Amino acid sequence: MSRTISAAVLTLLSISVLTFAPSLQPPRVSGAVSVGTDYMRIVFFYDWLTTFPETHIQAPNSYAIRIANARPQAVVINTHMWEEELLNLVPEVRDLFYNNGIKIYAYVNTQRGNIPLTQVFDEIERVMLAGADGVMFDNVPGFLSDSENSITYYEQCRDWTKSYGADKIVYFNTGTANNNEMIMTLCDMLGVEHHWDELLDSQPGSPWIINYSPLRFVACSMQVDNITARGYNVTVETAVMDTINCWTAGHIAWFYSAKIEGERDHDVPTKWLPDWFEEYTERIKHAKLPTLVGDINGDNKVDITDVSIVAKAYGSFRGQPNWNPDCDFNNDGKIDVKDVCLVCMNYGKTYP
Repeated sequence: MSRTISAAVLTLLSISVLTFAPSLQPPRVSGAVSVGTDYMRIVFFYDWLTTFPETHIQAPNSYAIRIANARPQAVVINTHMWEEELLNLVPEVRDLFYNNGIKIYAYVNTQRGNIPLTQVFDEIERVMLAGADGVMFDNVPGFLSDSENSITYYEQCRDWTKSYGADKIVYFNTGTANNNEMIMTLCDMLGVEHHWDELLDSQPGSPWIINYSPLRFVACSMQVDNITARGYNVTVETAVMDTINCWTAGHIAWFYSAKIEGERDHDVPTKWLPDWFEEYTERIKHAKLPTLVGDINGDNKVDITDVSIVAKAYGSFRGQPNWNPDCDFNNDGKIDVKDVCLVCMNYGKTYP
């Protein structure tokens, strides 16, 4: 019976591979992001880099210098505070990141399309003139609808950003795995926060995300507050674990630094970058990661042999006779459609 099931699964997998392989093109991300075999990491730092003496860019151990020393591919920062008109993306900050090869994406809140477009356009203009490489639009609805005029709203956000250069990155953050495919036509990258392992589950029967490079999905590896959205305490161990799991799923990992506790006193900086940030950075530099997700037998390619291996383990849980830990790409203790689709997404690829 189990052999019959495996054979059936293998047949379905083969059909899936043949169906999806022609559309598995290189990541459709513009040139501002270097996409290759490297694992990508973005630091989202939602605090001020210039306002307070203790954290000012000129301080020896400032937030900006600590982030620059971590060498992420990109950093998301808020550019200014509307009420006080305090500028955050000043030339010193821009030059520090640029000189260290770090792209800058500016944070712009849309409040699900409720911020007037004129205000959003003003914000985009401000950040582009300040030297940003792209915009992270936050609070974007996952299901865009003509009836809500949301498609038109976000089309204009994209077009206004791209008017400053075709290579400017448009990054939508919905914060959820429940998105319709329309959103992928409007952005270069889609942020799903802590829901990287729910992407395929969110589209039962129609996993459209398999048509796109996983490097177009940005997942939040951890959040510095008292407890993560995934329900466990924030430590350097959980941050490293989340980052590795994001990478194993094939996505860009997003380190999100938010304040730990209390409200901001504008005379005193809050502690938004943890003391263990450097340890976290060092540990993920040396993390052992797969060179090619889906290459189960280690021959530096994903082919029908790997499909056959995952088919034999399909449906198994940790501890069962046909369990194969090498097929559990997202480390959730079971071999299911998510693991299968990760093989399919990389089918035909070789490394290096």
